[in-house]
Amino acid sequence: MNTTKEKSEFELIVDLLKNWLRHWYYFVIGIIFCGIIGGIYYKLKTPEYAIQAMVALRSEDSSGGISGFSLMKSLGFGKSSPGNNVEDEAIIMSSHGPVKKVVRELGLNKEYVLKEFGGIRKRSLYNTTPVSINYAENFTDSVAAIVEADVSVKGEAVTIKMKINDKKIGKFKFDKLPAKITTKFGDITFEKTPHFGNYEKSFSLYVLVLGDDLEAEIYSYKLGITEERKSSDIIHMKITDDNIARGKDVLNAVIRTHNELHAQEKSIVGEHTLEFVNKRLEEVSTELSEVDAEIQLFKEKYGLTDPEIDAKAYLDLGTELLPLMVDAQSQLEAVKLTDKYLSDPSRQYSPIPYVVLPSQGGNELMKAITLYNDELSKRNEMLQSQKKSTPVSKSFDNQLKALRENLVFALENTRKSVEISVNNLNKKDIELKDKMKDYPVMEKTFLKLKRTQELKQALYLFLQQKREESITSSVALNPKLRVIDEPYPVAKPVSPNLFKILLIVAFFGGVVLPLSAIALEPQIIASRKRRKQKKEDNNLVL
Repeated sequence: MNTTKEKSEFELIVDLLKNWLRHWYYFVIGIIFCGIIGGIYYKLKTPEYAIQAMVALRSEDSSGGISGFSLMKSLGFGKSSPGNNVEDEAIIMSSHGPVKKVVRELGLNKEYVLKEFGGIRKRSLYNTTPVSINYAENFTDSVAAIVEADVSVKGEAVTIKMKINDKKIGKFKFDKLPAKITTKFGDITFEKTPHFGNYEKSFSLYVLVLGDDLEAEIYSYKLGITEERKSSDIIHMKITDDNIARGKDVLNAVIRTHNELHAQEKSIVGEHTLEFVNKRLEEVSTELSEVDAEIQLFKEKYGLTDPEIDAKAYLDLGTELLPLMVDAQSQLEAVKLTDKYLSDPSRQYSPIPYVVLPSQGGNELMKAITLYNDELSKRNEMLQSQKKSTPVSKSFDNQLKALRENLVFALENTRKSVEISVNNLNKKDIELKDKMKDYPVMEKTFLKLKRTQELKQALYLFLQQKREESITSSVALNPKLRVIDEPYPVAKPVSPNLFKILLIVAFFGGVVLPLSAIALEPQIIASRKRRKQKKEDNNLVL
């Protein structure tokens, strides 16, 4: 019968803790061991710094600076900037293409690492390397990924161990630099730099060469480019590097490359816009000349200067012509009545009434009527004083007859003159009515031509203005990014981080290693006992 009492969970935990306390020295040894390793790492690890910069995105007009016109946008010219999308600009700055230009400009695909303390400590060199690696321009394109070389210099002698794509190429010894190594991908040359004399006679250098695309991917990941907030034009830039000078150069090159790409884009857009505008200017100029010629022919055909002015003149002329026609017609009727009056024999010695004052010849006719009436009045007075005909009365009769004939002749001339005036006025009235009748059609045609002319003129002026603005706006006078804070390193290094090292030491030295040793101790003891027992058994057999 099994009388063993099962332990509760609490008792099991207490036993476990007691077991750990019995092996306290494991925890001490683990912490000391991991602490030593962490201290060595902290001392030998090259510190990495966070290099930061701040820029502002400049605002600009949406399509070259002409506000109120969207013609160029609708035709595909010009760039519409929806309030300077800072997030898009940040993505472009850290995208593969621009970063690849930075990599090529600064030669970031070549990394030189100085090995110190037997290779335990490594220090990245930038623009201060004593030895440089050189190759053909298309070398990295033919090499798929990685070129590695360990360069050991002792005085003038050089030993180079090389690998390409993790495959050993060989070990090469040279009496002095430059050293040339021939591979199936091309020739590789190692040369001295002006900094060679600044190093000790013996040193070891690790050289790593990556393809431009691979290095661009690495730096795209390392670059931290973020906007201040959605409604802000401020962009924060950050990169972590163990070489402060290289980090600054990278951030400056990213800013410079972005500004150069923006300037190139403006230049290309300006060139295409200018080419389009010049072509359209020629076309519009030709069309405008054709419309001007049509308007000139139209005016000459209808004898117009300006339809609106001419229409008003026609109305004014009609208003002035009507009373003249009425007056001339009245004068003609008066002349006819007077002529009829003179032709009546029964009114031979009757005074002629003053019923007509024609505009032409009126004074002469009035004088003739007055003279005739005066002579007739004298004759009548003489006849009243003399009861019979006398030679004097006969002389008056003959004189009156002559005056009457002259009056009839003058009246006939006046009638003809008035008839001519009436006919001329009627003719003018007919012509005026004909023109007014055709005026709506003339006005419609002219307005159509005029609208076309005004449209072409407006378009021509707009294109001239656009051409001038395209010439000036195609040159980026101000960079797209305005630098607020030049790249600078943060005071404290971000790596190695003492707090993180302490946490790792505490975790591995105070938890993982001691508990692993405690867990493995029974198995180790049992293994020792088995080996001891096996040894004793072997001795008995012997």
